[in-house]
Amino acid sequence: ALLEACAAPAILFRAHRRAKALASRALATAAAPPPTAATESSQLFSLRPETFAQPLTHSAALHELSAPRVVLFGEIHAQPAVIAFQRRTAAAMLGEGTLHVVLEQFSFEQQHLLDAYARRELSIERLLEEYDAIGTEGHDVLSLEPLLSLAREEPRRVRLHGGFLPRPFAKLVMRESLDAALAAAAAK
Repeated sequence: ALLEACAAPAILFRAHRRAKALASRALATAAAPPPTAATESSQLFSLRPETFAQPLTHSAALHELSAPRVVLFGEIHAQPAVIAFQRRTAAAMLGEGTLHVVLEQFSFEQQHLLDAYARRELSIERLLEEYDAIGTEGHDVLSLEPLLSLAREEPRRVRLHGGFLPRPFAKLVMRESLDAALAAAAAK
């Protein structure tokens, strides 16, 4: 449905690392493939109905992904090949205006951390310390550094956003109800 609404081409990116199949899906819109190393290879497949599951060369994928404005990644977290693909996708999308990168690894309550990092007020080490001190999300934030650093390199063109509901509230929704989570958020 999102692809139809955005008229965006879709591509499946699959990374293999040290003979383990690590699947990564990308509903992508403006990217170049990640670099490959001797122990790592990547494949791109079309998810468009008319060419579904057909392999794409990296140059064909870049051509397919050059125009749309929305990119969604559903990935296995903390995989270097995936992070590299996300970084190159974001870099390829830079143009007029602001690129907004929404990160599910950060809740909206952690937005101040992303802002301070982008303004160079926090080092990556300090970002990790403060993220861990909050302690609600628990992702491998260090693995995101190549993507996060784009906001430092292009501060007027890239904005990072904490894009997830704080985990304690998400748990309340799942265990109890939306009303219970909203009540807890209002009480906070």
